[in-house]
Amino acid sequence: MALGPNFPPDIVQARKTETPGGGGTEDDEGFPSEVDPDEDGIEVAGIIFRHPGDPGNQDCYLARNAAGDLVLKDKINNSGNEILLASLGGSAFGGDFDEVSSLGTNITSSSSPQNKLTLVTGALTGTYMVFATFRVWNTGDLGHHRLWNDTDSVALSGLGILKPGDADVRELKAMGTLVTFVGVAKTFIIQWNDQSGGNDQFIDEARLMIWKVKN
Repeated sequence: MALGPNFPPDIVQARKTETPGGGGTEDDEGFPSEVDPDEDGIEVAGIIFRHPGDPGNQDCYLARNAAGDLVLKDKINNSGNEILLASLGGSAFGGDFDEVSSLGTNITSSSSPQNKLTLVTGALTGTYMVFATFRVWNTGDLGHHRLWNDTDSVALSGLGILKPGDADVRELKAMGTLVTFVGVAKTFIIQWNDQSGGNDQFIDEARLMIWKVKN
């Protein structure tokens, strides 16, 4: 064994225990003194888990990778890939939450989609909910609005339609969907426009958010 500078050999302790069905507890040997986590320790480069029928198999182990992250490798259940222990345990829901907002009023009469609000993510991995809320209104022509995935050039939740209406009647819209990330960044945009061009379309109170749903 290799001991670190804080673990001199004279304070390393071992304990032997047996279950009643595995030989009897009368042979148990306890620690000679109370264990102190700050003093009693063994430093190892990794721990290999071997199957009783295949003692030479080293395909399952617990160790640190070249980046210094603690990883678990299990060839049977994980096709030989290392799993970051930091990604295991607990619920992924709600992780990596991010939000942007643009609450002021913007106007367009263009028939081409105009950008109201943009959210750029980091390089993410897993399944995420991308969700947008905003208010729209107009005074004369059909209006369009959408939550646009600019990275993949696709409209999330389809195209929203706003019927011709009264400037005093503002409709609150909500659009969202699940998006899968594979170690990449993506850009999402709330967009709106006039259907044919020439009529004013209004938007305000825009919020765009993202959070993790599962790994």
